[in-house]
Amino acid sequence: MLLARLHLASGEKPYSPADLHKKLSQVRDWALASYPMGKGYFTFSFASDAAVSMVWAQGAVSLKPGVLRFMRWTPNFSPANQRNTNAQVWVRLWDLGLQFWEPVTLFEIANGIGVPVKIDQNTLERKFGLFARVLVDVDLTSSPPCELAIRRSNGEVAVVELEYERLPDFCTHCGNVGHRVTACKLVQKPDSAARIRE
Repeated sequence: MLLARLHLASGEKPYSPADLHKKLSQVRDWALASYPMGKGYFTFSFASDAAVSMVWAQGAVSLKPGVLRFMRWTPNFSPANQRNTNAQVWVRLWDLGLQFWEPVTLFEIANGIGVPVKIDQNTLERKFGLFARVLVDVDLTSSPPCELAIRRSNGEVAVVELEYERLPDFCTHCGNVGHRVTACKLVQKPDSAARIRE
């Protein structure tokens, strides 16, 4: 068995188990059964160890919309105790030559940041040449890069500057996306701790 968390952008409709199974069968030819656990988590069961290894090797799957991120199954798993460390963020790739604007190439570049989800329509249609824009599922446990080095076919290296649109807050105390450590409910304030002891 494997666990997975479905990450959706704000406003995107959650998948039912049947919709998720149908979507996965369109993306990958996998024989699996899924069971919802709440808070976007699913348990997946497989017919063989080989099937588990094949899916586990993927790490994450872009569903368009959404990203399904796989993790190892644990016996006492509870969605309430899990940390949410990922967020989908629009990333601007500045000063990127138009020869890199093919969707496959943009996804390869975005892999250096996280799991690419989709490309902005204006970028696909090349309506705005100042920067390319890609939606990427980013793990915020480490600081996302400010630039990427891209090696051209002739051996030259181009450095691409990255700009993140509305990068969400990340709490270094509880390890969850959505607030800073100064607003974390799990951080006990010194004065409140003193009142409890009195």
